[in-house]
Amino acid sequence: MAEKFESFLSPKAVAKYPNLIVAKKYNQKENKSLPDPTGDFTVSLVVNPDDLQKGFIEKIEQLAEKMHAETVAAGKLKGIKPELIECMLPYKYLDDGTIELKFKQNGQYTNKQNEVITNKILFFDALKQPMFPTDVWGGSVIRVN
Repeated sequence: MAEKFESFLSPKAVAKYPNLIVAKKYNQKENKSLPDPTGDFTVSLVVNPDDLQKGFIEKIEQLAEKMHAETVAAGKLKGIKPELIECMLPYKYLDDGTIELKFKQNGQYTNKQNEVITNKILFFDALKQPMFPTDVWGGSVIRVN
């Protein structure tokens, strides 16, 4: 039986460098991110630690430790120290006391039937009604699931 993924809902926070409408991939020749279906949707949220749900950061750390253990067990990280897991966590503490949470989703993936599936980000308003994708600018207050 397939493993069920656990869903997290972030607190309301300020979006930083949101890229949620079109998947983009970094192009080294042009030194910028360009639209590409094989790229990523990304956003960082800057949140006050007081606004985080109890245990939110702990859940992220537990999942990271579990993923690290599975990767080591599969033999993919030979010789890498477990202390480096801290460098790979999807958040960091900023100088002003806030926390920056990083989120990323692939623009497309290949399923078990070898079909290429294109992802898109769904947007909902405060009443949980679907809404047409709109531009989300830096400074917008959003939540991520």
